[in-house]
Amino acid sequence: MKIWTIDENRRVYKDDDGNKTDRPNIRHAFVEWEVIHETRQSYIVNEYGREKRIAKENAFLTQEQIEDYIFVDRNRWKIADCVRDCRNANQLRRIAVILAEPRASAGKE
Repeated sequence: MKIWTIDENRRVYKDDDGNKTDRPNIRHAFVEWEVIHETRQSYIVNEYGREKRIAKENAFLTQEQIEDYIFVDRNRWKIADCVRDCRNANQLRRIAVILAEPRASAGKE
């Protein structure tokens, strides 16, 4: 089984097409690991011949999870700025409904 984690110290200054950029690309910060054991709370991987524990909440299991993380990382500040600058009441009401949906469904469980 393979998992991925983020190594914040791994900085590659290239965009998704390989062109040089002035900011690190989060996509290149993901490190792939091969799981050798699994516990209730963590995955155990081999790092330089030693066992390393990775908490399950810090692991990404699918490419979809990685793409979701990258989307949030790249877009949340832009979206927040747009919401902050918005002066249209109807748009803000629709945004409020969208943002309230997960909280409302979480409270029903």
